[in-house]
Amino acid sequence: MSQSQQATREIYERLFFEHFTSRSPEVTAEGRTSFHHSEYQRVLGLRPEDFRGCSILESGCGPGSHSLILSNLAGPNGRLRSFDLSSVNIEKGRELLVSNRASSNFDFSVSDAETFVTNEPPFDIVFSHNWLHHSEDPLRSLFNILKPLKVGGLFYLCTYQARTFRALICELVRRQSLTFDHQAFLRLVPFCFPGGFAQFNFYQIIHYENLIDDYLVPCVRFAHLDSLAPALERIGLTLLESGVSSLLRKSDLFDVEDIPLKVGFTKVEHFDDFDTFAAAVGLSLFTETVPFLPAEAAHVPGLVDRAFGVAGNAGIPHGQMLLAMAMHGLRCQFATTSGNAPHRFAALERLLAAVISGNNGAYSLHAPDVWATKAHPLADAIVRTIPKSRPK
Repeated sequence: MSQSQQATREIYERLFFEHFTSRSPEVTAEGRTSFHHSEYQRVLGLRPEDFRGCSILESGCGPGSHSLILSNLAGPNGRLRSFDLSSVNIEKGRELLVSNRASSNFDFSVSDAETFVTNEPPFDIVFSHNWLHHSEDPLRSLFNILKPLKVGGLFYLCTYQARTFRALICELVRRQSLTFDHQAFLRLVPFCFPGGFAQFNFYQIIHYENLIDDYLVPCVRFAHLDSLAPALERIGLTLLESGVSSLLRKSDLFDVEDIPLKVGFTKVEHFDDFDTFAAAVGLSLFTETVPFLPAEAAHVPGLVDRAFGVAGNAGIPHGQMLLAMAMHGLRCQFATTSGNAPHRFAALERLLAAVISGNNGAYSLHAPDVWATKAHPLADAIVRTIPKSRPK
């Protein structure tokens, strides 16, 4: 296992379950099940009864919440094979299915996707839900999970969507956050977000875990349908067009709040040689946010570099971490307030300009003629220090 994979495993085995301050409402098991049933039908065209007797490979299964849903869908004549990088997650998943008397034959194992192999019979469906963007080698990972998918089988992919405001903030913050002390950074959460993340009332996409997923994990990538679909079609997968929303076909999504890239494919050709697979897919599988910035925001990355430089040299304890938190707070604010792409870029520019000038009072979330008196809730955080101990 590489150093990057070990770091990722440690983050999801330890940090991910510490420092929770989101105070988020509980999502019921019934609500989660109903939601994913509808998503599977929308993306794959499969009703719950269509899963009966299916063999399913679930990659990156996490602590098993999806595993339980998939196992119950497959039923007593079905088969579920789940694996994850984290042994802690695997134990949680196994215990969850046993305690809930899951329906199908299931098996859990510890493995990273980059080295995953199986000699089992081909699978009817392969799931990759919210982990491929963290893979150290997404091409190798894809090859290993798609190779055992039978011809005619279905592939369900959910990954990070490129060209969104979240993707932009993530890329810009990661210019510095990969060097942050993880514990010190996360101890800032209750200080910079004293009301937790429930205050944003958008738990589906605004929660504590974003800070780890976006800024601390060694690898984060973003994909867009424009590049993803052609790349997978070159190796024998056909996009399920009926499951693709018109929103995902937009050239960029800076005007809307973050959404996942969630799509389905049918495998129409078999492949068993990685070099041929990799050459066909190419390096265009994942795209970058910054090269797709519109003209009015082309200067933003340069401002970010200057602002981080000022924050690091201003003698403010944890100045760069506080700036990162302020940028994250901006992203959270736009989850619940209106604003098209120019407004979002302008708000980010005002924050960065305030840091560079040292005049925090000059910054507000909205343009001067709209809610001019509403100061950004983190405007003063960039000149304050971390508390000596975490608030109780």
